[in-house]
Amino acid sequence: SRPNLPPEKDFFGTPEAEIGAKITNLGNLPIIGAGSLDWIADRNGVPARSYNKPNPVHALAAMQTALGQDIKTSLKNAVAITSQSRNTQKISDWLELNGATVYVFEDSRGGMMSALDAAKILSNQEVLIDLKLIGIGHQPDKTGSLLEITDQVYSDINSSPLIDIISAD
Repeated sequence: SRPNLPPEKDFFGTPEAEIGAKITNLGNLPIIGAGSLDWIADRNGVPARSYNKPNPVHALAAMQTALGQDIKTSLKNAVAITSQSRNTQKISDWLELNGATVYVFEDSRGGMMSALDAAKILSNQEVLIDLKLIGIGHQPDKTGSLLEITDQVYSDINSSPLIDIISAD
């Protein structure tokens, strides 16, 4: 939920996530952060931060962008499938995820809950994903909180087993 630039320039946002991505050589990846989520909240007339973790909109929008969908459409699709308008949501927007393995590297319990709720919503639409939750944290309280949800917690994203997962086909 780092601050990031929203999908439209007329909405305020700061490029913290984009700067971090650039310095780690991940600047080519799409980002769903606080700026993107606040932008869609504003467009839908709900309070800022309404769609941030642990809300499943965050994880669902990230999954859509991972499939190659543009950020605006990803956000709109994620809101639609989680809201009352889900009956009008085209399930075809989600079918490419059916049977997919989705890895979530997360340092917060809220992020894990967002992913778990997203998987449940997709399952209710008969889109089944194999969700792999991988916690990142080295502080005992954080590690303990993450271990309540997943049995894999690493102290550092650069841990050898994680590099193998990230670099696998």
